[in-house]
Amino acid sequence: MSAEDKIIEKIILHRDIKELVIQELRAANIPCQETEFTDPRGDILIISANDAAKVKQVIQSLQKRANS
Repeated sequence: MSAEDKIIEKIILHRDIKELVIQELRAANIPCQETEFTDPRGDILIISANDAAKVKQVIQSLQKRANS
């Protein structure tokens, strides 16, 4: 696999994980949106800081699924 293929593979994985997180957040009724590609603050904007605890639960759930 070439260096370019490895980079493409990482970008695709990043995109897919980001889409999965957004899907799970929306399923949990947590308003969010994808940020611009070059946003230095991150990939997903959580609209309300009050949802922080719920976001943490969603992320922990995804981590458990990935590690099992």
